[in-house]
Amino acid sequence: MENAILSAQLLRQKGQVAFKKGWYQKAQIHYSSAIGIIDNLNHQYRTGQELKYDLYLDLCITLAEEFHLLQALDYCQRAEVLARAMADQPRIAESLDHRGNIKRKQELFQHAVDCYQRSLQVKLNFSTENDTNVADSYQGLGNVYYDQSKYNEASIMYNKCGKIRCQLLSDNHLHIADSYHCAGNILAKQRKYEQALIMYNKSLYIRRRLLDDHDLQMASSYHAIGVIDCHQMNYSHALSMHQQALDIRLIIQGENSVVVAESNASIGDVYYAQGRYHVAEEKYHLSLNTFIKVLGNQNLHVAKVLNKMASIYDQRYQYARALSMLEKSLNIRSHVLSQSTMEVTDSCLRIGYNYAQTANYKDGLSMLFKCLNVRLTIVDHHSMFIADCYQAFGKLYTDQEKWVEALTMYKKCVKIQTTISDKLTSDTTVINHAIASINLGQGDHQRALTLHQQCLQLRIEKCGIDHPQVAFSYSQIGDAYLYQTNYQNAMSMYEKSLAIYQIKSQDYGLSIANIYDKIATVYLHQHDYDYALLIYDKAVKIRLQILGKNNLKILQSYNTISYIYTLQYQYPKALSTFHECLSILTTFFSQDKKSHSTNSRDHDDGLSKKLITEILLTLQMTEFELISVTYMGINNSMINFKRVGLAQSKFEDTINILTKSRVIRWQVWAKDDQHHVISYWLVKENGWMENMMAALKAYRKTLEILVKDVDWSSAPLYIADLCDLLGHICENIFTCKDALALYQKSLEIRQSILGRCHHKIADSCDYIGNIHCYQSNFQQAEEMFEKSLQFRLQNLTHPNTLDIAKCYANLAYVKYLMFQYDHSLVMYQKSLKIMLTIVGQYHFNVADIYNNIGVIQYYQSKYSQALSSYQTSLDIRVKLFGNYHLYVADACYNMGIIYKQQREYEKAVTMLQRSLDIYSPHCNPHNKQMADMKQIIKILHQKRRQYAAKVNSNPTHSESPDNSQLQTANECNKITSIHKRNDLQGLANMQYVIVLL
Repeated sequence: MENAILSAQLLRQKGQVAFKKGWYQKAQIHYSSAIGIIDNLNHQYRTGQELKYDLYLDLCITLAEEFHLLQALDYCQRAEVLARAMADQPRIAESLDHRGNIKRKQELFQHAVDCYQRSLQVKLNFSTENDTNVADSYQGLGNVYYDQSKYNEASIMYNKCGKIRCQLLSDNHLHIADSYHCAGNILAKQRKYEQALIMYNKSLYIRRRLLDDHDLQMASSYHAIGVIDCHQMNYSHALSMHQQALDIRLIIQGENSVVVAESNASIGDVYYAQGRYHVAEEKYHLSLNTFIKVLGNQNLHVAKVLNKMASIYDQRYQYARALSMLEKSLNIRSHVLSQSTMEVTDSCLRIGYNYAQTANYKDGLSMLFKCLNVRLTIVDHHSMFIADCYQAFGKLYTDQEKWVEALTMYKKCVKIQTTISDKLTSDTTVINHAIASINLGQGDHQRALTLHQQCLQLRIEKCGIDHPQVAFSYSQIGDAYLYQTNYQNAMSMYEKSLAIYQIKSQDYGLSIANIYDKIATVYLHQHDYDYALLIYDKAVKIRLQILGKNNLKILQSYNTISYIYTLQYQYPKALSTFHECLSILTTFFSQDKKSHSTNSRDHDDGLSKKLITEILLTLQMTEFELISVTYMGINNSMINFKRVGLAQSKFEDTINILTKSRVIRWQVWAKDDQHHVISYWLVKENGWMENMMAALKAYRKTLEILVKDVDWSSAPLYIADLCDLLGHICENIFTCKDALALYQKSLEIRQSILGRCHHKIADSCDYIGNIHCYQSNFQQAEEMFEKSLQFRLQNLTHPNTLDIAKCYANLAYVKYLMFQYDHSLVMYQKSLKIMLTIVGQYHFNVADIYNNIGVIQYYQSKYSQALSSYQTSLDIRVKLFGNYHLYVADACYNMGIIYKQQREYEKAVTMLQRSLDIYSPHCNPHNKQMADMKQIIKILHQKRRQYAAKVNSNPTHSESPDNSQLQTANECNKITSIHKRNDLQGLANMQYVIVLL
């Protein structure tokens, strides 16, 4: 018998060696052979029974490692029966521990807790609290709580376990390493990544001394460190750690194992963080298939990977596919766990985000409240998980531009974060940056900038000057400067951010592309379109390399490039790029529809419809501009008709000209990084009306598509945006009735969703006010502009913003049209004061305001003051654009008219000739305005010679205008001054508003 027992023991030792190497099949064979030897004994002595118990547990552990949980449970029950038959209390407790571990892996968590607690009771009957066996039960309970995301309870159990082991075991013991590892897991979940890394490294240090390089516990340490590296954005080292863990696990357990699937999922996390979504998706699919093959569909590992895949679809704007994944994950978690668990609330939080991204704010808020209410029953009210909820609320309110509500939620989040740790954390600075952005939206620019800079300094102190978080802070500060139109400082911040990201270009490709976008935006705002295109092209190349062509981020880049082409009037290039956008969009949504269910597709209809409609409308507008580029000023022509009638002046010749031919705009692209508009006359070409009607028909067809299935009583916000877009198009082709109806619909939708005091409501009031101006309903226009001003003042914490300056300019414009010149001047002065505070003296918007003030002073016959305003406008324009820019020509023209009125003919000729010399190279040969200017100069030359002759013949002569002189002046006015007033004033104001918007 002794020989048989010895043979069985030798086989068990071989099995343990095989198990340690991951050769589970060999281990099972050895264990089973040993059991067979014992079963063949005639008498079952206690020694044989004890060995048989041990072998049952060995088989249980081996099968559990391969997740053959039912077979493992069977051997565990056999072991427990033997232990009870022997009345062996320690072995009974041990079998209960293993039963608890199996139940945990089966995700039957309450059963697992019951097993560990029963084991603990048994152990305390034959030992004291201070026993390593008791510590094992505490660790088992900690593992169960950890898997349920009950981190407070898990931390308590791990601390009890660690305290016992540290008292009884040496520092170089694997159980001590396990305790360090568990402590690191808790710290990582609490986002205390540096402390977690210390624990993981302590555990790894012990394991390296006691284990072979190719051991599963070593792989576990590498994997945990890789997760921390990913959170700290040290992606290269993270990939290295995960790859080491994966290599070990593949050698020991092969491809079809849970730990290998876990490694693949974590490698996917790193690629996701780098923006390499295609590679991440491949890893997630590989991990998901393994989990399903080994564990089945209804498992928490599967649910977690489904969430990861949903994040990829979110980044690709495939919100329906993302929602489908999130709902599957929620169903699994709800089935396996109770509703009041952290995992279920995580799904609710993610689904709430998904709803918000599709502008379904009502359902989004509902899911977030559900998440918050459950978490408040699970964790302490000052937990990071509660802070996450407040952060989610803040983001959702920010998306709706409900600044006050968003700010309240973010402050609650920061309060919790600072309560948990009085030191700077990554989470705290992220929220503070978000708060600063809200301050910016509220108009408190200085406060926003100060908070951004505080975050920057704290991150530099904590992370070093070249950390990616520091780069992000520079980018945020750049955004604040850009909002203030402080382009030089904005560019400086973006370049600092770019330099940091480029140090680790392999890990931060998409971040580099985003910074390129911001730099290009600075050039775009400065009207340096060539450089903007160059930088946008760099961003596109990076995204194409990382994301592939059929991605909506690529579509956004192409759409922006198309917009720049339209600003340069390169309409063929713009059309080509717009068609490329449509191709991407069509491919994208056709692929999306093939790959997910009908229910999910229904959820995404609104979003896809919105995107396609926006691109189509922009495309149609570009086509219209291409076929009728010489008729783009019809809108302003009609305004001029009305103003002439309001002035009650008899300008029959001018009216006849306007009636016979169309006033149009020939928009000229100048090399000085700024486009300008000048006017000239052309005879109507054949086919113009047909093209106009074709374009109008296309717009109306799009409108019919839009409103076909819209329930206006519950229309989402994006319908309001599309109504605005269609309204702008109708406005451009002067179908003001349609535009007004669309703007009013947009206003109704926004009021029903956003309330009354919201800047989007103010935008709608501005649009409606503009239409009333076009229709000469000046009283109604003034009312709408006043409402816009009041809404913005109520919504902003700081009154000196560009939006407020725009409101004052709009009011000034309508009061000008109502001939309330004094009131108009007051409004322009208010607008000017704000603009000077924000952008300084040398800005083209400031030059426009001075010009507009000069126009009003001119019509008040305050020529000296008007001349001073024009001179200031001219000085600014010369400094910004040089001496030979069309913008400068406009100012010279205006000053020439003032000198004419003051009878300073020599100065008038000088300024008008300077204006003519700048205009001439850019103008169409048929330009009537150029001919008119030449005629004015000719008349003024004659007038100057006549005046000089009278002075020479009579030195004491003081000129007083006779009837012939007044007639000459009136002829000049008929050609220039009145047209200039009626035309350029409106143009200047509209250009000003467009820039500020």
